[in-house]
Amino acid sequence: MVDALLLQPIYDEATELQAEYLRILEPKLREINPNIEIKYGDINEKNVEYWIAKYNPKFIYFGGHGFYDGILGARDYIIRFGYNDFILRGRGVYLYECDSASTLGKFTYARAVIGYTKPYYVYSDITLFVGYLPLIYILAGYTFRYAYNMTKLYYKKLIPLVSDELTKEVLIHNMNALSIYGDTGFHI
Repeated sequence: MVDALLLQPIYDEATELQAEYLRILEPKLREINPNIEIKYGDINEKNVEYWIAKYNPKFIYFGGHGFYDGILGARDYIIRFGYNDFILRGRGVYLYECDSASTLGKFTYARAVIGYTKPYYVYSDITLFVGYLPLIYILAGYTFRYAYNMTKLYYKKLIPLVSDELTKEVLIHNMNALSIYGDTGFHI
């Protein structure tokens, strides 16, 4: 069993950028919690189901792209609401992707979910980095509620410091799209 399974598909410019940042953060994430498994690249439904069965993680991070009804892997859906979302049963989940928390967060088998209910926009390094804050807090053993609240607080403190109006608008949008569901006291 591992504390966390981090899944980062790579198949376009956006997912390559997410993977680049995750690789930069990886040594620090392993320092925070050495009991993690990270998978990059060709993430597909079969691999995800195998890794979840093999590692039995308490927490799963999904990077990449999502829609209101599921999570995309390298080529197609890897988790789809009402189809195979039962494999998330009892686990904490962070969905660092567009829209997928709008349905998966509200109606999934997962024990706790943090994610975005609208598109997540990446406009600058700042907007990309802030998206990793829930992951960092969760891996450090904080509750989902704490990770969510601290990320929202970071957004609120950061926004007035940003001089570029478009970056500011993107940060406000992303902050408002961040949502939490389930057992908010869950932690790994």
